[in-house]
Amino acid sequence: MPPLEGPERALDWGERSRHQLMTAAHTALVIEGSWDEADWAELEEKARTVTRAG
Repeated sequence: MPPLEGPERALDWGERSRHQLMTAAHTALVIEGSWDEADWAELEEKARTVTRAG
């Protein structure tokens, strides 16, 4: 994932939140759900466009 931009106080929170969200989503959609890795890769590419912490 790309580095986040924003206020210093929001950066750690943003990175931690993004990691937790993406990990939970991968577990729910791919590991426990019906998505394959190609579906996940498409979603991950869209998530990479979010670079603002805040």
